[in-house]
Amino acid sequence: MPVSQIIRRRSALFSMAAAAALLAACGQDAAETDTAETQDGEQAQSQATDLVVTASSDELESPLTAVHALPNADIVYNGVIAGAPESGGLTIFNVDGGVVAEQAGPAYGSLAASSGFQLRGSALPLIAAANLETGTVDFIGFSAEQSALLEVPVSGLDTEIEIRAVCTADSDQSRLDFFALGADGQVERWRVRDTGAEQLSAERLTGFDAPFSARRCAYDPAGGALYVSSPLSQLARIDANGEATAQRDLNVSGMGFAVLSGQGSLAAATGDSVQLLDPNSLETSQTLTFGPGLTVPALVNPGALDVSGETYGGAYPDGFLAVSDGSDRMLKFIDYGYVERSLSEPENRFAPKPPRES
Repeated sequence: MPVSQIIRRRSALFSMAAAAALLAACGQDAAETDTAETQDGEQAQSQATDLVVTASSDELESPLTAVHALPNADIVYNGVIAGAPESGGLTIFNVDGGVVAEQAGPAYGSLAASSGFQLRGSALPLIAAANLETGTVDFIGFSAEQSALLEVPVSGLDTEIEIRAVCTADSDQSRLDFFALGADGQVERWRVRDTGAEQLSAERLTGFDAPFSARRCAYDPAGGALYVSSPLSQLARIDANGEATAQRDLNVSGMGFAVLSGQGSLAAATGDSVQLLDPNSLETSQTLTFGPGLTVPALVNPGALDVSGETYGGAYPDGFLAVSDGSDRMLKFIDYGYVERSLSEPENRFAPKPPRES
């Protein structure tokens, strides 16, 4: 599709989303005060904010257990999103929610990725997927030219732990750094590079123990903190030295680290909302709920999610929040700039944000 058509298509989508937002906002308050109980049982004030869904995929065969944004720095309109269906395999979506590529396979519990990994001189998304059937990591590349997912051989990932989850650490074009969570609470940090050998090379960087056996994680690259959660409603912050500095009880079905208006937050899907947690204390500062857009259903049962502040052009110049909805098995998108303005400038939440400087 020519770029001009893509621009027109995305602009039309943005206009529909803005109209839907205005429609949904009629008669609604932007925010209301709520309370959240801290680990010590104290009551901390938080804000409840009602937003609207921008766009969604069609109904999928099963909900997604993992979501990972894969922006494209060279051609922003070619940015995609990786999703791991509960039924198994891997799916690549565009920002309209359309399926670009899919591959059958084992059930993956979580994903880590480098969106522009240099593989033999070509940049492509490299995905590390936690294989729940084997307790290992599968590496998969996405070729935009072929609209295909390709197995990528990696050597040196020699570990004794049964890997149950992964999440992205510091990554760029030269490397994919990720955390691997073991079945018994172990945490290892790994680096994958293309050294020119026959296979990509994996190197273990460090290891430590989490305070419990975790099944999800998210990372704050600026603060160096790792956040882990378990199916038993446990959530913890682990600092760069491997020490747990904060814990609380919270049933988390998906999480990602967000920077909103310059402030870091842990975005955690729980119940029927997405909570924004203080990155140090894990106290709830905002509770976000998402109503229907003009032609898009509301977000009812949020699960796996990812937050991207990178531009995807068109309707998402500032990135998006992508969330799997267990109620209708759709992947739903919320414009990132709209979320930022709703929190920092509620009165201007529907105003278009000035374009980024090139």
